[in-house]
Order: sequence, then C-alpha cells, then structure tokens
Amino acid sequence: MVERQTQVLAALKTDLNKPEVEAYLSEIGVVKEIDHAIRHLRRWVKPQTVSTPIEQFPAKAEIHAEPLGVVLIISPWNYPFQLMISPLVGRSPLATVPC
Repeated sequence: MVERQTQVLAALKTDLNKPEVEAYLSEIGVVKEIDHAIRHLRRWVKPQTVSTPIEQFPAKAEIHAEPLGVVLIISPWNYPFQLMISPLVGRSPLATVPC
C-alpha cells in the first residue's frame, strides 16, 4: 500500500473526485491498523491454556487460533479502499483487545 499510495490516491480522485487529503486520511490511514495487527499477531495466535474438569485429570487443554475459512468482502462506494482492506486485516483497532 505504501508503494502504491500515489496510484490509490489518483484512482480515488478519478473515480470519486475525493480530495487528496481526505482520501489519505480516510482511506490510506489503514496502514496503522495493519502495523498494529502485525505487531500483535504473535500474541493473538499464541495457544491459550484453559482449565479442564477434574474428571479428566491429568489432561491439559489449549485453545489454538485457526483461520475460519474463505470470506467475500464487498466494498461500498463511499470508502471503497479502506472498507475493503480493513476486513482483510482481521482485527479492528476499535475492538476491545488489550494491548
């Protein structure tokens, strides 16, 4: 995204007549969300140990994060780039995830 920033901004200007500053702030600002996800990904996918019932002693249980499958992302016209890229990241900075 950073390498193609000028092309994205030009496309938004051509297609939607979005001013460059507005397009940068509303569409390209997703880069920070991607950086946040990359920084925290290792911790998010780390197996979590959970308790097991006494009947299953001496068993141990863990929760492993796994991809859920294939999704279809349909982007609306008003913020096409940002609303298409944001779901690809997987976690929103607005989510209540402790950092």
